[in-house]
Amino acid sequence: MNYRNKIANKVASIIVLLLLFNYGAFAQLIITPAASTPQQLVQNILVGTGVTVTNVTFNHSSTGQSGTTYWNNFGSFTTGTTPTNLGFSSGLIMASGGVSGAVGPNNSSSSTTAVVPSTPDTGCAVLLALVPGSVLHDAAVLEFDFIPLSDTIKFRYVFGSEEYLEFVNTTFNDVFAFFITNGINPAGGNYVNYNIAKVPGTNTAITIDNVNDATNSQYYINNDNGNSLQADGFTTVLTAWAAVVPCTPYHLKLAIADRGDRAYDSWVWLESNSFTSPQAQVTTNFAHPEISNNVAIRGCNDAIVKIKYPSAFLYSQQVDITVQGTAVYGTDYISTPDVNAVYGATGSDSVTIVISPFDNPSDTTIKTVVLIIPTSICGDTQDTIIIYIYPKPLFLVAASGDTTVCDINNPIEVVASGGYSPYHYLWSNGDTTATTIVSPLATSLYYVSVRDACNQIIKDSVQITIFCHFANAGPDTTICVRDTAILHASGGIKYFWNTGNPADTTATIKVSPTAAATSYIVTVTNSSNVFTDNDTVVVFTNPLPIVTITPNPSTICLGDSIQLTATGANLYLWTSDIYDSILLPVQQTLSNPFVKPKVNTLYRVLGTDINGCMNKDSAIVNISPLPIPIISVTPNPVSITSPTVYISEQSNTGSSWLWFTGDGGSSTSRNFYHTYSDQDTGRYLVRLIITNDVGCVDSTSMWVIVAPDTRLFIPNAFTPGKPINNVFRVYGSGIYDFQLFIYDRWGVLVFSTNDMEKGWDGTFKNEVAPTGVYAYKILYKNTSNQNKQQAGSITLLR
Repeated sequence: MNYRNKIANKVASIIVLLLLFNYGAFAQLIITPAASTPQQLVQNILVGTGVTVTNVTFNHSSTGQSGTTYWNNFGSFTTGTTPTNLGFSSGLIMASGGVSGAVGPNNSSSSTTAVVPSTPDTGCAVLLALVPGSVLHDAAVLEFDFIPLSDTIKFRYVFGSEEYLEFVNTTFNDVFAFFITNGINPAGGNYVNYNIAKVPGTNTAITIDNVNDATNSQYYINNDNGNSLQADGFTTVLTAWAAVVPCTPYHLKLAIADRGDRAYDSWVWLESNSFTSPQAQVTTNFAHPEISNNVAIRGCNDAIVKIKYPSAFLYSQQVDITVQGTAVYGTDYISTPDVNAVYGATGSDSVTIVISPFDNPSDTTIKTVVLIIPTSICGDTQDTIIIYIYPKPLFLVAASGDTTVCDINNPIEVVASGGYSPYHYLWSNGDTTATTIVSPLATSLYYVSVRDACNQIIKDSVQITIFCHFANAGPDTTICVRDTAILHASGGIKYFWNTGNPADTTATIKVSPTAAATSYIVTVTNSSNVFTDNDTVVVFTNPLPIVTITPNPSTICLGDSIQLTATGANLYLWTSDIYDSILLPVQQTLSNPFVKPKVNTLYRVLGTDINGCMNKDSAIVNISPLPIPIISVTPNPVSITSPTVYISEQSNTGSSWLWFTGDGGSSTSRNFYHTYSDQDTGRYLVRLIITNDVGCVDSTSMWVIVAPDTRLFIPNAFTPGKPINNVFRVYGSGIYDFQLFIYDRWGVLVFSTNDMEKGWDGTFKNEVAPTGVYAYKILYKNTSNQNKQQAGSITLLR
């Protein structure tokens, strides 16, 4: 693709952002275009330890322009509180366009931000040498002198570009480099435009052609749709470094530019404080960090100072250490080697000094040893180490556990305080813990010796006195006859009761004495299984109350109630095997409740006396059913011409009877004859009162009818549809259970009724019956209750 075609494809996506103020965006990436001098930016942000930087300039393109003009392709950045995928959180940024274009998200594949102010595109000679035959644009060049304090300089960086991945291996490969342009090369000669931005372990410069998803991909990050940065891709965090000669001057040039055109920006991020030249590292440790890892202790904890240099000594060389502080050498401490004469051995890269304070219990002040140690062979940097010398603190020991016991497993302990832990223990029984278990069979004295980490030793003792009285049979108790008392002893691990039952060898047993008072003795063996002791408990037994129920009578009639009376106790509680609504719950606790059972019912009462002892009784209340009177009168109705009937009781449930015949007569016989008046017809109410052998009474009644003689009149013809005689009816008196049936000549039933008031109107199934002769049949009972039948024929005329 030629320059013109590339520009045509990029025009739609170029956004010129003339931002000369703070800019923040996605994922907390905050970029500040250069608002300070290059000297301030490099000195305050990029430079770490071990280097001195001077003569800082930033030139836009190769025109040499600098001065007071602030270019928007150089500035500083932070990532705020939210981490990004850049790899570090702050530093400097250089760009082949405006640095604000680096802000994510990656929402464009061709982000381009114009450089302000604009300058001619004459390129950068040292960069152009890396890509001969190309044209460079928008070059950003940061330069400064530095003096290293050790044999190496280094800094960390990330290179990213919008050229990824579509312009890999094309003429639009943006270029950047970090050149050491002069200074001594320890390998020989001087550095001349020596690029230190290389693929790790190679001599290959970092470009999009040399680091991408196919080449050296372990150093490449695909940022497609990333939120933090706009770059389509960027490198992992890389380290640029070079070997140098300490204390000599060098010049460093950092440059980046567009190649071929000024579209599709590229960026270099430089990590803050990463430009360093390692110096000697001074560390302080202590011989016994478990005692203290920050102070030396008299006669106990030595301080160990180690000075590690970046490279080995070429020859035996004295380290000029200045010694200060309140501690006096030879009086308060001694060192190995003497701090006033320390030498670095040939071929070694470190020196170790051991500060050993003297043990002087009378000196309780805190003193210091101050070592001022040079950290560079240039002699102008140093580290100050302050070692505090502490006296041994007061060490106290207190043993506890003096006691009177009756056991062979007794814990005793010692508590140490002050001094320095860990503490070491030794008891006279050989135990080496703070707490020990002792098992004396007689009064004994135990000694303990405690040593702290600084070898301070204190002794103490504990006395165990043996005195045994531990059996406890529990409190005396009271029960009722037939109840069980639970006895519970304590104080040991083995128990034996004097009950005579060989099974009673547990702490808890059950007994049921009948005597008024019974004593029980328990023998207890203590927890050590060595000592025994006895104790006694008394069980008092109260008699049961004599509870009696008196029902009077014991048999009642259905529907009656009866009063039950309980005696012999103070409190009562009634129940029944069949629910009795008048007993429960109102009368349940009375001594003489009324009950009203519906069937034979068993009533129980539980009585409790003043000692809480209980007994019970029960009684059955039987229910006699009521007699069921059944009256029989024969005949009924009875004819007035012969008005005598036989009256009887049919149930056989009574033992006496009282009859009232309804006409003033009465009888006490179960069965009898009675004759009513033959002068008048009518109805007479016969009543019966019946009593069974328990005295239960019931009654019933029945109407007796004295009826006139039976008379029956049957017409032999009728004329339906005429004004008179238009319905066939039967007339009569003294007739009961009447039924009429009419049939045609083929025997088909055309009409029926059991009501003498109703007759046949000469129709059948809502149709007019034809003229002719029809048969009838009449069924009935006469006044003597006899079944009668009469049949004949009738003529229907129209």
